Amino acid sequence: MCRKIGNIFVLGSGFSASCGLPTQAGLFKALINQADPKDVPRLRNMLKLFFPHIDETADSYPPFEQFLSLLTASLDLSSDEEGSLAMFPREQQEKVRQYCLRQLRMVLVDRSESYRKNESAIQKFVRCLKTGDTIITFNWDVLIEQALRHAKKNFGFFSHADITLLKLHGSLGWYLLKDIDRDKLLEFDKFDETLGALKPEHLNSLLDVPSLPYIVTPEHQKRPSERRAMRPIWEQAYDRLGRAAREEGSKVVVVGYSLPPEDFDARLLMRMGIGACGDDKKMLHIIDPDTEVKARYSSCITSNIKFYQGRFTGDELPKILAEDS
Repeated sequence: MCRKIGNIFVLGSGFSASCGLPTQAGLFKALINQADPKDVPRLRNMLKLFFPHIDETADSYPPFEQFLSLLTASLDLSSDEEGSLAMFPREQQEKVRQYCLRQLRMVLVDRSESYRKNESAIQKFVRCLKTGDTIITFNWDVLIEQALRHAKKNFGFFSHADITLLKLHGSLGWYLLKDIDRDKLLEFDKFDETLGALKPEHLNSLLDVPSLPYIVTPEHQKRPSERRAMRPIWEQAYDRLGRAAREEGSKVVVVGYSLPPEDFDARLLMRMGIGACGDDKKMLHIIDPDTEVKARYSSCITSNIKFYQGRFTGDELPKILAEDS
């Protein structure tokens, strides 16, 4: 018998930004600023290749996911040693990708330190969670699992816990079992022994792990159903959004997720899940500082929206959850 579904929380980079992490729009700038000076020219050259009209003097960079998605797509299209870009051989592209992932890990770990020292929005968020709730997050950082453990919440990365955490784009704390010492991992036995999550004692030393973490980028070529390890996670997300849309007492709350136009899979997930009951019956609660986000959801997902403009603080949730469905 299925447990009654609780509330669904959909989290994007705006959620982690409440703890001092950069949003997707600010991540590339942070990566460039913290990069080794000798590596910056190579990064800038590839940035110019994918975004030829970018004006770096205006301190304006593209969302990091877009850059990484284009780089990943380029590698996917490369079938020979030269690769699809004559001026950037495949080997060099792969080196840039690996460098970016390591820099990404360094930036996010460095910026995450503040969460442990201060009363944060994430800690307020965790206190609002109840048995049966589901967190669907597109964030790579490990702030949410650290906060859940700190609050002694019983959570799991699949469905065998009081609170379910579904990380649809992977995590800085996830690794392929073939790439890392299994003694450091909590194994996902539901994922055909493909992936593992670092044990809690290793999450504070991510920079010491030599292997690259398992993260997913929303490049157009991405097909979650074809990624053996991620398919059960996406299926759970579809199922839970659909059940929440049909049940009276469940709320769907989106925090800081802008529904990027390039992530077709996420858009389909949200539309098919929220639209499962038809006629836009389920209200979607959205917390975001950008009113364009409201317009995007209204156009692509549902018109039944209650929008809370502003940066997430954690103080909004008790009122939202107390409202009648």
